[in-house]
Amino acid sequence: MQWTKAKGFKMLLEDRLWKETLVPVGLAEEMVRLHTPSFFPEATLVRRARSPNPIDDAVLFVSDGVVAELNGNSGVVHALRRSESLRVTSKNVVAYLTFFCSFVGGENRRFWILDPDGDHAKRLPPQVRIKLKSSEKSELSRSSWRVVSDVHYGAEIWRCTFLVQRNGEVQMIDDRAVIESPTVQALA
Repeated sequence: MQWTKAKGFKMLLEDRLWKETLVPVGLAEEMVRLHTPSFFPEATLVRRARSPNPIDDAVLFVSDGVVAELNGNSGVVHALRRSESLRVTSKNVVAYLTFFCSFVGGENRRFWILDPDGDHAKRLPPQVRIKLKSSEKSELSRSSWRVVSDVHYGAEIWRCTFLVQRNGEVQMIDDRAVIESPTVQALA
């Protein structure tokens, strides 16, 4: 995802919402980055740096005065996909899957769809990175895609096959571990 500086971010929110929701958690414009995902064109993702490690950042979903923290609670992501103007297309299905998996947590933290050239993959050891493959997609119908991606979860890299629907529903229909490493665990 491409993030930009938050210049003028307060203009996106009602003043009351800014003061009651974001100021108490220490959110200041100079601490955040913004991204408008192509699959949620009327929303803004707000990333607040908590540490030098972007994995620890807080991410908020902002649309029409609604603010939801994307904190690994799958219920939040499912509610957003049902209530917002989600537009999953052939062009953005991998980006949507990456968003979906990044903010749906499990007992071993987040699921990370790995792009061999992406920020998360760059933090992996070279002997792990060399084994990664780019996501492959195929259209099954006008409203669904099959996507095969490498996924970092816990101490393992998995090769997973997903079925992604136009309405944002995601099903993992196959998976197999391809790499297990204590070094990988430290980055989860």
